[in-house]
Amino acid sequence: MDTLEKNRILVLGRPNAKKDELVKSFMSTDVSGDSRIPTIDSDSAKVDWQVETRYYCASLEIWIDSTEQLPTDQIQYMQRWLDDPDMHSALNDEDDIAADMSEKTIPVTEDMEELQQHLSEVVDAVVFVFDPKRPETFVDILPWALFGKRYQPGVLLCVAYGKPSEQNIDGLKDKWFSWCVTAGWEWVDLTDADPDTEYTVARIREALTSNEWSTMKIKEQIAQPTDRTRPTSESITVTTTDTTTTVQPPDEALEVNIVDKTRDTAESMEWAMFDEVSSEIDPKRVEALHRVLFGNSDSEDQGSDISALLDRIRGMRDEISTIESKDARRAKAAELAMAIAREA
Repeated sequence: MDTLEKNRILVLGRPNAKKDELVKSFMSTDVSGDSRIPTIDSDSAKVDWQVETRYYCASLEIWIDSTEQLPTDQIQYMQRWLDDPDMHSALNDEDDIAADMSEKTIPVTEDMEELQQHLSEVVDAVVFVFDPKRPETFVDILPWALFGKRYQPGVLLCVAYGKPSEQNIDGLKDKWFSWCVTAGWEWVDLTDADPDTEYTVARIREALTSNEWSTMKIKEQIAQPTDRTRPTSESITVTTTDTTTTVQPPDEALEVNIVDKTRDTAESMEWAMFDEVSSEIDPKRVEALHRVLFGNSDSEDQGSDISALLDRIRGMRDEISTIESKDARRAKAAELAMAIAREA
């Protein structure tokens, strides 16, 4: 495996956070786990993961490691950030220089910054795991908040993992959730006792397998033409993520036919996704959104109307971005798009 491939998943948390148990769960097709999952008997381990989806396969490596209690100044800093989740986003809205200043205010050691610089070359997902029954351990995420801001890996997950707490920590959960939203992490609460909750181990697997990994290979039956269109004695140019085979096609008509077939396959996949999304759209909500957006239009004051409309759209976009379920976000975004399209 190429050591510079950006195909590592970093799973971090305290030694008793059951990171190994969580990894075995999301690696398995069945949440309960199966015999294909290797035994992980160490709190610090490297595990190979061969991801297979309908459309692609990818060779990944999971690095499991432990966090330690942070120095007092970092703990105090993280507590202030939890009390005011917007204290960084307010800076980041201004310009790139302010964003750099925002990063530099996060107190981490030079050794940690150097480590993260090396990790950024190979890590494209971070899964932070903590036990909400030990709420003080949430602050361990602080150095990795810097990693997320500075290097922007494809996946950032903050996972509350363990049995439901007997004490009421709803107020703390609200703080953790708000912090995740503003810091760019996805909040996944696996302590919810409600069987209908959208937070499941399957969501972790979905987030990781949906990432565009550097080792991703499109499966042959989608990337290549069908047997009916493939020449019998010659090959054609077929390109996947990292392999290319080139020969001369027998004639231009055959090449065009193959391109058309590949395009048809892609279009059929897009229409299948459209059908799936459209089945989730609520027409009544589309109508309500349209009234909210355009119900108070005044042609005599068009400039201010447009400004107000953009503000309303941005507000709805921000509201949609806080929805945890990917499918629910997709459906709400489609409803908003249809409400806007009605006015076109």
